[in-house]
Amino acid sequence: MERYNVLDLFCGCGGMSWGLAKKGFNIVAGLDIWEIALKTYQYNHKNAKTLQLDVADADPIEVLKQIGQKPENIDVIIGGPPCQGFSKNTPASGRFLDDPRNQLYKAFLRFVKCIQPKVVILENVAEIYNAFDGVVRQEIVSTLEEWGYRVKVQKIDMSHYGIPQRRRRCFAHPREVRGLTMREAARIQSFSDDFHFLGSRTDQVGQIGNLKWLQRRNLQHHR
Repeated sequence: MERYNVLDLFCGCGGMSWGLAKKGFNIVAGLDIWEIALKTYQYNHKNAKTLQLDVADADPIEVLKQIGQKPENIDVIIGGPPCQGFSKNTPASGRFLDDPRNQLYKAFLRFVKCIQPKVVILENVAEIYNAFDGVVRQEIVSTLEEWGYRVKVQKIDMSHYGIPQRRRRCFAHPREVRGLTMREAARIQSFSDDFHFLGSRTDQVGQIGNLKWLQRRNLQHHR
């Protein structure tokens, strides 16, 4: 089986890459501005390179030089630009199109245009589909189609795929009256038990869920 090379943008701790790696993809590098998440990424993806930088300002060619790759060697670009500006977890008064976080998909597209991978996977919250009258979704689709990609957009309810959560990213809770351990929370987010999180308790909570509401839950250390 041919191993496809993957570049992960806005990689966080590497959950999406983890799934692809489990299916035989070769994870080349992860890019993010979040230091502790990158340490977790490197720990779990030992053969990948990590670059701590602001993807919005990054030069794709310079990035490729730093990770020792050429554009033609990158088969797949994946990424999940920050979702907070689209999510319903942010009050309506705090959601606006010009939010800098809502413009980061353009940095993702800039990498795609420069590198021209075979496959592109961009993930975000379901609300991006209709957010701001759908202009963001429409721009992503039309831009990729203009570059020759066949684009399929889907809103996926992860509970239909054996994951105990909904795309609104609300955690399910066990019937016992207690808080979730870190490992239980990670399982709910579909991280396998051999994926390890680094950093403090707060760092781990942020990486597992990447949601502020999690930090208010009674999550306990996994023993």
